[in-house]
Amino acid sequence: SQSTMVLQRVNFDGGASVPLLSRCTFVLHGMVADDAYIYIRDGDLKIKRMPVSGGALQTLADDVGACCGLTQDDTHLYWARRESGSTNNGIFRVLKTGGPVEQVASVPNFENTYYIRALALDDTHIFWTEGKTGIEAIDQPGVGAVRKTPKAGGALVTLADNGDGIENPG
Repeated sequence: SQSTMVLQRVNFDGGASVPLLSRCTFVLHGMVADDAYIYIRDGDLKIKRMPVSGGALQTLADDVGACCGLTQDDTHLYWARRESGSTNNGIFRVLKTGGPVEQVASVPNFENTYYIRALALDDTHIFWTEGKTGIEAIDQPGVGAVRKTPKAGGALVTLADNGDGIENPG
């Protein structure tokens, strides 16, 4: 089988692109970068990093599930996925240097059809959108929500939902 270049770096000065990663089974499910590393959620259900200058991938977290969203702050990477053995969605994090995965929030999913779509952070909170997916989302106006929770864990707060006219964000 032939590998295809799947990740390249392009400098802002318009110079030539620099190949960083070549794999034939690469499926990117999220990517963020800081000054030192590129962080990816790969198709093998792991979160990995590699230097922005190129080099080997290092696994930071195993079995992260079919996650939705990948975001970062100065110290952690955050993602969402279904909780093991549950219909609930969870928000998880791991240190950028690796270590144990921590669950920050458990998000009830009573109908088993809602998924967390996107994540964003400020200094103190994680924000996300959620909505139905697939056939459950067809002709279902007002089935989305925007929520937040503290980054260290705590109560979930609904900022807007179907009562506010939030449409499915899918």
